[in-house]
Amino acid sequence: MGSIAVLSALTAAIAFLLTEARITEPLRNRMLLGAPWLTGVFRCGYCAGHWIALGLVAASRPKLAIVAIEPIDLLLAALLVAWLAGFQWAAFCWFLKAIGK
Repeated sequence: MGSIAVLSALTAAIAFLLTEARITEPLRNRMLLGAPWLTGVFRCGYCAGHWIALGLVAASRPKLAIVAIEPIDLLLAALLVAWLAGFQWAAFCWFLKAIGK
């Protein structure tokens, strides 16, 4: 489960960078002009977190061992990572708003 915690923190950090950080704003604006269907991915950290988690889980292949069928186990791991990352992303957004950033 330690790898799930690390993956969720990485997912939240990447999602925040992609959807909220000032440094990536030009990239977000360009992507939204070129591909408006990507709005959810570039404007919603929770939405982006699912795709990020899927990629990170596919690359690292953590084992939940909930289901014996590996692809299903990896999908469940990705969903768990994305769900935990959503809380972390929201907390970080709240914290920055609370301190005026």
